[in-house]
Amino acid sequence: MKKLLTILTVFAVILSSMTFTANAETDSSIRLRIEGVNKNLYYDIVNLNISETTTVSDVLRYADEQSEQITISGIDNGFITDINGETMGQFGGYDGWYYTVNDVAPEVGIDGYTVSNGDSIVLYYGDYPCQYPRVNTNQFYKGILKFESYDTTYDENWNPSYEWMPIAGATVTLGDSTYTTDETGKIYADTTKLFGLTKIQIEKKSESGAPAVCRFEDDYCIMYNDVNKDGQINVNDATAIQKHLADIIILDEESLSVSDLNNDGDIDIRDVTAIQRMILEAD
Repeated sequence: MKKLLTILTVFAVILSSMTFTANAETDSSIRLRIEGVNKNLYYDIVNLNISETTTVSDVLRYADEQSEQITISGIDNGFITDINGETMGQFGGYDGWYYTVNDVAPEVGIDGYTVSNGDSIVLYYGDYPCQYPRVNTNQFYKGILKFESYDTTYDENWNPSYEWMPIAGATVTLGDSTYTTDETGKIYADTTKLFGLTKIQIEKKSESGAPAVCRFEDDYCIMYNDVNKDGQINVNDATAIQKHLADIIILDEESLSVSDLNNDGDIDIRDVTAIQRMILEAD
């Protein structure tokens, strides 16, 4: 009997000293962006302790408590009704607050989605439906940008399906120039005005005046003149042009299209000089 009690005592001590991770909290960083009707309301990293049960609601509640920039209503009900006085239904329809996590719209409310370290949450005001944009840069070397949204459509039995749909009739600001997307969601940019990283923004309103497209973050940029396609504009791009001119390498159509820095229709040493000068000016 004494032996059994000793074993049970030891077992109890071991159990009490064990660390259970089921609800253990860990330090995390969550990127949170809130887009109102006409401007960004909040854009920052939220540092908080999370567990496997921490939801988007918890992140929003913590940000609301810690920041003087935002006042959020409806968190406890799992349904955002107002942020900084921008109230759902203010345009007379189904307009209101929507959200994405890592650029995907969850099929559950904010109190039903559990977050992970490094997640990116976007809370945005929009009409219903409101498109969430991405920009396709595959043909940017030709000056073509395509804007599209992964939209939900329903059949006659309300079965959902998902597909990439063009964002037509939107206003796009690229650097100092403004364009309107055509029915395929494309713009045809004047690339002679571009170099390196260029800010881009998109906007569209519905007939009621509510946003029909979520804006990009204010510092969102796309890159032009990346000759060697390494994601940077630097001396290596000038070197790539020099090697092409010396027949050491052969640049493909995309690289050649962004190598004519002085826009004279030829790729030569003057373009090398132009890109070197632009890099120095950018620094």
